[in-house]
Formats: sequence, C-alpha cells, structure tokens
Amino acid sequence: MRLSYRIPSLLSLLAIAAGAAALSSLTGCSAGLLSTASPVAGAGMSLSGSVHGGQQPVSGANIYLMAAGTTGYGAASISLLNPASNGVLVDGNGRGYVTTDAGGRWTITGDYTCSANDQLYVLVTGGNPGLSGTVNNTAIAMINALGSCSSISASTFVIVNEITTVAAVTALQQFMTDATHVGSTSTNAKGIQNAFLTAKNMVGTAETVAWSKTPAGNGTVPQTTIHTLGNALAACINTSSNGSVTCGSLYAASGPTLPTDTVGAMLNIALNPGYRPTTIFNLASSSPPFLPALSAAPKDFSLGVTYALGGTPEPGFLAIDVDGNVWATNRASEKSPYTASDSIVELSPVGAVLSGANGYTAGGIYLPEGIAIDLDGHSLWVANSPGSVVKLTSSGALVNGFPVSAGNYPQGIAIDTGGNAWVSNSQGNDVMEISGAGAVVKSGITAPNFSAPQGVAIDYNGNIYIASQGASSVMKLSAAGTVLSSGAGFTGAGLNAPSGVAVDNSARIWAVNTQFSFTTGQQTAPASFSVLKNTGAAVTGSSGYGSGAAGVANIVAIDGAGSAWTALCTTKCVGGSVPNAVVEVSAAGTVLSPASGFTNVAFDAPQAVAVDASGNVWVANSAGQANGTAGSITQLVGVAAPVKTPLVNALSGLNLVGIRP
Repeated sequence: MRLSYRIPSLLSLLAIAAGAAALSSLTGCSAGLLSTASPVAGAGMSLSGSVHGGQQPVSGANIYLMAAGTTGYGAASISLLNPASNGVLVDGNGRGYVTTDAGGRWTITGDYTCSANDQLYVLVTGGNPGLSGTVNNTAIAMINALGSCSSISASTFVIVNEITTVAAVTALQQFMTDATHVGSTSTNAKGIQNAFLTAKNMVGTAETVAWSKTPAGNGTVPQTTIHTLGNALAACINTSSNGSVTCGSLYAASGPTLPTDTVGAMLNIALNPGYRPTTIFNLASSSPPFLPALSAAPKDFSLGVTYALGGTPEPGFLAIDVDGNVWATNRASEKSPYTASDSIVELSPVGAVLSGANGYTAGGIYLPEGIAIDLDGHSLWVANSPGSVVKLTSSGALVNGFPVSAGNYPQGIAIDTGGNAWVSNSQGNDVMEISGAGAVVKSGITAPNFSAPQGVAIDYNGNIYIASQGASSVMKLSAAGTVLSSGAGFTGAGLNAPSGVAVDNSARIWAVNTQFSFTTGQQTAPASFSVLKNTGAAVTGSSGYGSGAAGVANIVAIDGAGSAWTALCTTKCVGGSVPNAVVEVSAAGTVLSPASGFTNVAFDAPQAVAVDASGNVWVANSAGQANGTAGSITQLVGVAAPVKTPLVNALSGLNLVGIRP
C-alpha cells in the first residue's frame, strides 16, 4: 500500500526505560558495591592513562577499575583492584584504587583479575582540576567504557574525561543507576557487551575528543552534540566543589531528580534528553574546551549515529538478530534513475556493513518489504513484493527450498515458535503460512472485507494478528490458521488504516494508524496508536493514543518497558516543515518522547524502527522515492529499554515480549 510514495509495515520491538535514581556519592552511599561474584582467569594487563577536566589535568583523583555486574540491570559493579597489592589504596568501602599525579597520570600494574567477557570500565572520582590551593571537587565522576577484558593489551592507554563520560553513560544508560552500579542479567550479556562497543564507536579509548566518523568509516558520529554535553559537564568539573553554582545549575537542568556528581548528571540527561536542553547548552564557558560544538541548543540531547549503506539505497523494514546485527531491506530500484539493484543489507551492532558492497541478493531479491529473523536467531525471511518469500542464511546464501511462491504482493511477515512464517498478501487480501523448509502449509486465509493486509504479529499463545489497512481493522487467527475475529475483524479503539501491529507482554494488540483515506488518497489526521485486548475489545482510554507529533507512521514496536515506538515521516510524506521524528508512547498512552519527538538531522523519510538488546533504537531512513538521495540507518543510542532479539525468541520459553531480557 502506498501513500505519497510508500508505506511499508512490519513489527519490530523497541524500548525505553523511564526515570533515573539520584546518584549516591561514591564516598557515602556505595555500600552495595562489593559483590559476592569473584572474577576468574589470570592477572589482568597493566593499564595506564590520564584524567582531564576540560583541558586541565586532574590531580589527586581516585582511579577505580570496575567490571559490570551480572546479576541484574543496575547491579553493583565489581571492584577489580586487589586491595592487598602494593601501591593500591583502599577506600572506606573496601575498594582498591590508585591516584593521579600532578599531571593527571595514573598506572595500574596488573593488580586485578578478570575473565575474557567481563565488561570493564575505569571510574574517576574527585580530585583537583588544575586549581590553585588544596582542592578536592567531589562533584567529579567520570568514566571510560573499556569493554571486554580480552580487548585490553599491554599497549592500552586510557583517557578519562567529559567526552568519554558522555559516550559511556549514553550507551550504558539502560544498564546503570549510578557510577558504581552498572550491570545486566546473565541472559542479556550480549546486550551490555554491544552497549560497551557502542560507547567506543563514538569516542575511542585513548581519544580526547569524539570521533567524527566511526572506526568502520561509514558512520557519522554526533560529534558536536557530544562536545556540547562535554562542555556542560566541564563547567561543573572545573570548579572547586560540588556546591558550586555551575554544578547546581547542571544538576537542576539534568532531569527531574537531583544527582550528586557529574556521572549522575549525565545519566539524568541521557534518560531525559528533552528536559532542559537550552539550559544545558548555555552552561558552557565562553571558551569551551571541546570543539567543534553546537551553535544553538538542540530540541533534545539524544545521540544518533547514522550509517551509510553504500550506493543510493532505500531502506525500509528492519530486523535484529540474536547477535545484535541489524538487517534492512533495500529497494534501491525505486530511486531515480531506477538502475540500482534491490538487496538485503546487514550491519554489525556498531554499524559496519557486513553484506558487502552490493548487499545480499540471493533468491531474486526485488522490491523487498517485510523481513523477520528465523527461530535459529540468524537466518532471515524476506517478503518479496512481486510474489515470493526468500529465506537467507546468516551469510546471505539462499536456504534450500526457497524462494517460495507467495501470493499477491506479500507485505508483512512474522515467525512463530515452530519456525513457520506467516505472511500477509496486501493485494491478494489474504494470509498464508510457510514452513521453515519452504512448504506452503496454508494459503488463502481471509475474512469478509479483509483488505490490504500489512503488518503481522504473533502473541505468546501463538495467535496471529494482521493489520487490515483497507478495512481499518485487525484480523486474529489461531495458531492453526482459524479466523477468530468475526466479520471484518477487530475494530474500534480509533483504528484508522492501520499499517504496523505488535503485541505486548499482556497480549494487548498495538496498531499504528496511518490515518490514510482510500477515497481521497490523503492522510486525514496525524498518526496514532490503537490498543486492543486480545479479545478485540478496546483498552479503556485508547481511542487513538496520540503520537505527540504529526506525520505518517508505518511500524510499531514494543520495548522492554512496554512502551510503543514508531517513526514519523513528515516533509516527504505529508508536506510542511514539521521535522521527521521518532516517538515513544507508554503503555498507558502517555507520550514519553520530547515534545516534537526524538528528532535528528539525519532522519529522512523514516520508515521503520527496531529496538535491540542494548536499548538502541534503529531507524530506517528511506530518503523517499524518485530521487538520487541515499537512504541510511540511524542508531538512537540507548534511548529504549532492551528487548530480547530476535522477536520469535522472546516468544519461546519464558514470555519476554515487552519486558527486559
């Protein structure tokens, strides 16, 4: 189904955690720091580095080497330095630390142990940021996310400053409650590992400023935004005490709860990026330490890294596999001069292109729409618009038994716990089921007035839900393919030409409404969400939850906190000057995103969103049809509550749909 240029739809999962606890000071409220978990493996490598506040060395600061906890989100971090080692001092909580010299330099001589996959970070507290006299600014708390213990070598040099802190806290915001509580569950080890990699993808371990491009070369880092935040933190760090006017201003502007140090302030900002961005912008000194920086206050301080895909792609649908790799459809043949080939593009968790210069094309990829990750966590299913379904291996090879002839304009696709795919045929007005081996199990499933089916979703009990855009309804099927919704399907709750559909942890059905009129060919109202019980009854008060901003929406995804997310295409879909945006709505219908949604200069006719196990929201920027502008994919760093990936794995065993894994 098309609007001014295109409407794809498919479900994805997304997430954002709300709120942040006020940070406890490291010297006064860290009783929960010491963990019963004991690191294993041999002695760690020697480490050295330096600490700066702005461009000034910080002397007399405490340096801690920490490992992320593994017993839960925000679990107590593990202090690694052996308090009994020579040269290691011990604080009041029994944690080992070393201190910086007059030049801000420090050395750890290998007095720690860690296992290969432990996620490490360096924590700095207190010290004198280059001021005369005896100064110990207890507001100072900064970190550098090192990542896996196995990545540390004898040559590793670690810079810790405001910029490393901005990158680390933003990437790890869903896993931390303060500087000494960074952790995840053992079942989401991949999520926190990828979050550490994301921090290093924006600011290198030994860098004093943010990257402009990611190490792989195809990602544009929001360098000026990171520097602006670093300048705001520096205004507090480069004072003499926690009680300074600038620290008080930073704390008050950071979020609805007051922190007690600069890591806490940055965590507040990351979790509440639209709280008081102008005040934060204005905190920088007249000669800020980090340049280039923003010239004006942004609408919000979310960080978005945008990845080029090569050529002039038109990415539409997204899916995330078990390793955090991001898969996207590419309808490049729709772009002028219409000579490019369509494909499937795969990105690593840090945006490196894994699918080669031309993408994956096995099985005759052409005008691909819906995609979904298989039960094995790696293979990819693709709905090809001309009438086939393709299944690819993790390396892009065609799986035996495919392609499968699949009706008239297959659109949405979802995988059940038996490994079967359920596919909507948008111009055939029916649904079909295909086995993992490529056999057609059922076809021609339809109902009266069922029209222009789009997104497909599956609940924990195996029921299937399909958005009927033409009938402004949702059809429900049993796991056996029996129609369970009478007549035209579930209606009400403000349903109006729904495109995307998803299911939350309570088996409630979320549909995103394009508000498109088949009579006039125009959007009749801004996009909205409808929420129904799995019986079809409207959830109280959900007669079209507003999205908080104007625009056309195609995909809805549920995050680990039960919030719904969608991308809004504005200028190239409905005209006007309202910026493209990504919005978040709570389970109760409250808009949680900033007033205009999360905005980013890279958003260009965004089509789809997907959430990963690190809490990143990935946005497909199609850039519109009939032009030579290259589409891209933007990673909104850490803004959502982590989810289990792929979606079918969240349905298997424990019901992890809509909750953190």
